[in-house]
Amino acid sequence: MEWNKRFRNRAHAGIELARNLGRYSNAANTTVVGLTRGGVPAAAALSEELNLPCNVFVSRKISTPEDRRCALGAVTETGVVFLDEAALRTEPWLPRELRRYLEEELRSSEGDLALRRACYRGSGTAPDFHDQTVIIVDDGACTGATFIAAVQSIRKLGARYLIGALPVASERAVEQIRLSTDDLLVLLAPGKMENLGDYYDNLAELSDEEIVACLAARRKAAGNASRETAA
Repeated sequence: MEWNKRFRNRAHAGIELARNLGRYSNAANTTVVGLTRGGVPAAAALSEELNLPCNVFVSRKISTPEDRRCALGAVTETGVVFLDEAALRTEPWLPRELRRYLEEELRSSEGDLALRRACYRGSGTAPDFHDQTVIIVDDGACTGATFIAAVQSIRKLGARYLIGALPVASERAVEQIRLSTDDLLVLLAPGKMENLGDYYDNLAELSDEEIVACLAARRKAAGNASRETAA
């Protein structure tokens, strides 16, 4: 679905996504997952609109040495690695040099992934997605690498049906992500996408503390809603 608007912020993007996913409102065995960091506020807003539980998942980009904004692939908190074959072919390295670089990047990622996982969930245990419908949310996708790695990980964790939900993604990312998901919602798919901030009025960097606070606020709101329903 194409539109010519910008999103005010990540929460607004999540609300806009929820408007197109109303069929999942209050659905059983369904959970929303935000990818760190930017996907979490969007996922929290979406889950609140649809009255669904919200979780977090860590997926980290493997950057090119020339430009840290560009991705060769991604690795997730459960160790799943996705490599973008098209991006790898653009690297003018001998295969042995490229393999050594990727091995070094994966080693350096291990500590960061473990710290983020512990920070956001306080546990090394990955969420249980067995037999769940999972709506995976990020604030955007330029290449799709981190999103695809997360999809592959969550499917391995037992998810039954995977829905990708993105406010904005490049046409190339949409093509790649569509192959790995069971359903995909993208509100805006520009042919060429260089800067995610072009599609937001406010896309400020998020700290780990802000992510933890966002998740805690969503859990508290969900708990209050459950108590009111029970009463």
